[in-house]
Amino acid sequence: SVEFVVRRDPKLQEPREGGHRPLLDESLGQYTVSNIKKAYGIPADLQATNKSTLQMVWGPGTFGYSRIQLGLFKASQCPLLDMGKVQFDTPNHGSAGGDNYGEGNLDTQMIASFGLNAETIVSNTNTSASTEEGLGFGQAMLDFLTELSGR
Repeated sequence: SVEFVVRRDPKLQEPREGGHRPLLDESLGQYTVSNIKKAYGIPADLQATNKSTLQMVWGPGTFGYSRIQLGLFKASQCPLLDMGKVQFDTPNHGSAGGDNYGEGNLDTQMIASFGLNAETIVSNTNTSASTEEGLGFGQAMLDFLTELSGR
């Protein structure tokens, strides 16, 4: 049985010049990969050429990234991004909804676009809830750093 139904009608908008909406939301303003690269003098198409180059993003708790969100980011801001070069190195892939998960998505997108097509390692070594905006973050980071040399 159905207890309630929610009706959602699309918002009516005036057609834009050219008849289509841009891929990027205008609310991004100046904060796009191309604008940031331009501000730092980084060529938009600069890519890693040494296959042994590695870069890493790390976080605990719900930290991780969404392949769907990374794909949307690629389509809208970073078309040269090779998603096959972005990999987890632990079985902890984060979970949507947590503060660290949102941060993980942003960190992964940014490092993968600025270190374009270098192997990008996404690492979550501690899934304790105490690392989400709590005192456990510092201890999780210290544990990670002291174990890193043994990897």
